[in-house]
Amino acid sequence: MFRDSSIGIEQYPSSATGFINKCIDDVIPTVTPIRCERLLCNQTSVCLASPLRITYYHLTFPTNIPVPTNVFRMGPSNTVPGDHVQIAIVGGNEGSYFSAQRVPSGGVMAVVQPITEPQDFELSLEMRLLHYGTTSTYLAKVLVFVVQEHPIMPFQSRE
Repeated sequence: MFRDSSIGIEQYPSSATGFINKCIDDVIPTVTPIRCERLLCNQTSVCLASPLRITYYHLTFPTNIPVPTNVFRMGPSNTVPGDHVQIAIVGGNEGSYFSAQRVPSGGVMAVVQPITEPQDFELSLEMRLLHYGTTSTYLAKVLVFVVQEHPIMPFQSRE
């Protein structure tokens, strides 16, 4: 149903955690190598249940950030009265460090547990949009790098 979002994507190496910027079969190529869009479906349930778009993101922040802290926002580009948005983390949150919640513009993902050690996360955030009676699914694959917090040293003059 999905294929690489651009020619030459294999040139982008995967991260140390194996995060892969690829899609599966039949995709409309996009301008950037970090997004895949589903082609028209043949009305099979498997195709219709797959996301319309898979987009890849990379975030970096230090250990010990205050909790809760919103780190990622996802939402539809256009909505009309009566639209309904659902947002959920559907993969990669085994330590329950993150949560997703609905906000008026879509949804946010937040760090909700202190992260005291550097580590990487491969999260899947799903948004379902009910628009004029049709449900569309969008998937954000978010690679989070938590790096060691460096203490801020005051400037010392050498006089």
